[in-house]
Amino acid sequence: MKLGLETIAGIRKDSPPTASLIESWQATITGGWSIDHRPDGTHGPIHERGRTTAVGDWVNVPFQTSPFTADGGAAWTMTKAAYQFVRYMLAGTTLTIAWYFEGSTVATATPTQLKMRLPNNYLPARQLFGPMLYDDNGTLGTGMVQAVANRPDLIFTTNMRGSVVWSISTNLSIVGQFACEINP
Repeated sequence: MKLGLETIAGIRKDSPPTASLIESWQATITGGWSIDHRPDGTHGPIHERGRTTAVGDWVNVPFQTSPFTADGGAAWTMTKAAYQFVRYMLAGTTLTIAWYFEGSTVATATPTQLKMRLPNNYLPARQLFGPMLYDDNGTLGTGMVQAVANRPDLIFTTNMRGSVVWSISTNLSIVGQFACEINP
């Protein structure tokens, strides 16, 4: 059933009680989909949950040094030159995040975990694992990215067990994309 603006206008003219009923249903849908219907029945960008960014549109995360940490007394330093991008998009409670770092530094000690804080203090709803690629001072590998329920960061490890350490290096690159459920 196609209910574009022309259809609603016709219902208002021919059947005012039905039009009022449809408008009352529409008014009760709070925090839901915004009205982006065009007169020709097509749709513009769809917004949900009161968000200003349309569903599926990528959001660029500006460079900051603070979201990057490491365990084991190490320091993971991200420079603006090493930070190629972090981008994310939302659809409902699904967060998809992509990143690319080239030439970051790990110093002081050899950590097993590198951590990146999620944008906007999003919190994963449950634990989830996924693959990512890295170049650790010339050693290429497929590592793991992990989201832990109610922790505001992603954890990068060189293997699934997190048992192999990252090198002390000024040449660490990591690239990947990951999706997880976040708390509403």
